[in-house]
Amino acid sequence: NRNYYYCDSLKKETFELKDLFSRNFIPTCSAVFINNTDKYPEWLFQLGVGDWPQHMLNAQYGKIAYLEEVMGVHRIHENGVWSQNSNVKNIISVLGIYDLLQENFEPAKIYKKDFSIGKSILLKQLANEYKIQKKLLKSFMLLFKSIRMNPSKSIFNPKIYYYFYFK
Repeated sequence: NRNYYYCDSLKKETFELKDLFSRNFIPTCSAVFINNTDKYPEWLFQLGVGDWPQHMLNAQYGKIAYLEEVMGVHRIHENGVWSQNSNVKNIISVLGIYDLLQENFEPAKIYKKDFSIGKSILLKQLANEYKIQKKLLKSFMLLFKSIRMNPSKSIFNPKIYYYFYFK
């Protein structure tokens, strides 16, 4: 099940900055890059997660290549910095990254569609977490916001809501 949410699903060997707006597909333990800046922007230090925004900052200067090799392994355990948090907390953290990028990172305005799709997917995941917790009003509001953000979905399609809540 190698890299199931990284590069395999994107079906290409080189990527651009816009590819990173929908999700972070670069495993941190295997990232290699040329540091193109002497000073990182101040907003980067406000984030709880630095790897994904750093990949975006670097991707402004050129393409991203993918090596078809296992470069490291990811150990998930209960004391990990990320895995010790609840899914809700982690999703909210990544949504915070989207908000800060939207405010401070100029390319987020250029790639608004890709950016919106990524945020929409996260909102739907958060809606699902709240559905599991039986917080249905909160879940419904997030699902509605998710569908509104993603232009490929219709807000008025009742099947979307029906299948999300009853199937």
